[in-house]
Amino acid sequence: GNPTLFEVDYGSGKVTGYTASESVGIGQLLLSGVDFGEVTYEDTEIQSFMMDGIAGLAFSGLSMVTRPTLLELIGTQHPEANQYFSMYLSNDPDDTKHPSHLLFGSYDLSIVGSNATWQYTPVIKRGYGDFKYWTVKMSALEVMESSSSSKVKYDLCKSTCYAIVDSGTSGIAVPEDSYDALIELVTEGLHCKGITCYYSS
Repeated sequence: GNPTLFEVDYGSGKVTGYTASESVGIGQLLLSGVDFGEVTYEDTEIQSFMMDGIAGLAFSGLSMVTRPTLLELIGTQHPEANQYFSMYLSNDPDDTKHPSHLLFGSYDLSIVGSNATWQYTPVIKRGYGDFKYWTVKMSALEVMESSSSSKVKYDLCKSTCYAIVDSGTSGIAVPEDSYDALIELVTEGLHCKGITCYYSS
């Protein structure tokens, strides 16, 4: 059929292009009829990113182009496959021992060490319609007096609040009424100009 135009605004800029459909291989799994966006224009900031594409992991309620999502396609076309994924994000792009990676249907416990513990939390659907983000209930978000102190300096989550786990987000968003207090706490002792902070002697 005729290609359809699409446009997506990310936090880092906009991309536009045409939708397409193709078979996609993820490891040993072959998925047919995968809808994706073929980008013909990207904002300057996005052009500088070291990537070939974006594989969205959110639910179909948030998907702009790929519907059903990759995870839904794995579930329907390969029901024998484990229906979960794991990821590890390294802050060192040159780390060859433990580089950033995404695993479908598996996880690598060698990265977290022998003292790691599992922490399960249900994904919560907020509002109407389909699931969108990987939303979880958060019981506390506290800023301590120091790394060795157990004294709470500021509690950002005095009652129940929610957190969105998003591998594609490059920032941390907090409620507007807590923003100024949190910024003041995490930049204490630093010299800041705009959003750039550094230690001053």
